[in-house]
Amino acid sequence: MNDTALDRVVDAIVDLGLNSFVLLDKAEPEFRTFTSLLSHEIQFPLVALLGVCVGLVDYRLGQGGASKLWNDVEAIAFDQKVTTIDDVRRCVEFILQRPVSSGYKDQKTSRINRFFSSEVPMVITGRLESILNDPTMLWNMIADSVGSAPEKKTIAFAMKAFDLAVYAAHHRYLRFEREPPIPVDYHVRRITEIIGLLPNGSPDDHVRHTWFQVSMNASRKTGESISPLRIDSLVWQSGVRLYDPQAKRHSKSRLGILEQHLKTVGIAEHDLMKFLNLLRSGRFDS
Repeated sequence: MNDTALDRVVDAIVDLGLNSFVLLDKAEPEFRTFTSLLSHEIQFPLVALLGVCVGLVDYRLGQGGASKLWNDVEAIAFDQKVTTIDDVRRCVEFILQRPVSSGYKDQKTSRINRFFSSEVPMVITGRLESILNDPTMLWNMIADSVGSAPEKKTIAFAMKAFDLAVYAAHHRYLRFEREPPIPVDYHVRRITEIIGLLPNGSPDDHVRHTWFQVSMNASRKTGESISPLRIDSLVWQSGVRLYDPQAKRHSKSRLGILEQHLKTVGIAEHDLMKFLNLLRSGRFDS
């Protein structure tokens, strides 16, 4: 870990402040889907369950990526008129037939079958208050249901999806005994390398630990909880824009796309400057 880079990243996160991360969460494709489903009177526990399920299979996506995936989730949920756990399972089965989700289909199907064979769906829909008071319990149960470690990317993302569903319904975030890590994917890794936090090819555990340290230091400085799940929205959205296939290869063009996106989300220009400067001085490649 580069301590100088770490301090600069923490300062950039502090300048952004928690409100910026709320705005970024609201720009996440899954949050928009949750808000839409809730506005059409699909019950919150079923929306939350659907979010967790899709989080578990949100990997190896095809053309259109996460935005297309969550658009598919919304359209299928409306079409299926979700009112029961079985309806949620049927939705996920249809989602896995869509082109964007069809990569590693057998593996994803097996994972969903294991999840629905566990008690987790009944816990989410029937013991919601206990989960909201102790979300770490749910986090561990989800990991156990699919035979994965809690810190792995899809488990962490499933918890982020649940957290955002809670925020969409109740306008508050979950409070964890220990914070889930940032879900490490291609975009998170690339931003971590570009801003010099870690050298290329660092293990996933190092990436998780580094962003956890950023989260802890920024939370201490601001007096607000800026968890790795909040930071993920900034880092992931930045990676998507910087490596948009429609963007020109030159880093200035990529940064222009990102800056416009962040301003459109509603973040004030003066709050963005330190983060954008980190990227401007970063290690870009093609």
